[in-house]
Amino acid sequence: MTLDLLDYVNPLREKYGLKPLRASGQLDECLQKSLYQMDDYCQGIGNVYEHLSEVGLPNNSKIRQFTANNSCVSDYDEAYTELFTWLKNNASFGLSYGDNLINGLEDYTYLGVCFFHDDIVQERKDHMWNDPDNDEYESMPLYQCYVYVMK
Repeated sequence: MTLDLLDYVNPLREKYGLKPLRASGQLDECLQKSLYQMDDYCQGIGNVYEHLSEVGLPNNSKIRQFTANNSCVSDYDEAYTELFTWLKNNASFGLSYGDNLINGLEDYTYLGVCFFHDDIVQERKDHMWNDPDNDEYESMPLYQCYVYVMK
């Protein structure tokens, strides 16, 4: 998903005279290694700085979350499409005021996306009864997507 998002964002950044963001396999790997069980209900990304040296990134790297979202659909391709479309539609709005992948974040060089199936949610869902009165069953997000930028 990192490369797909860069293919969308970078031509728009260049129109604003900004340097394109780049992919970093090390950043993507760092995000994957940072996955942890947040609680009994889902997975999330923990402290990315704990894994910098493991993946060959400098200890003084500056990494921060740009945005995150999830999908309740159970099909991988549908979830990917849904979340990628959401990312494209929201590339101008990050978690922090003023964050903007298209015409902002000039001091960042790399973009990383962690898109994953949440095994903890899946396990919970597998043990639930799916009936018409169980609203929680259909609203459980099976796929998570986190976007980070790095200097």
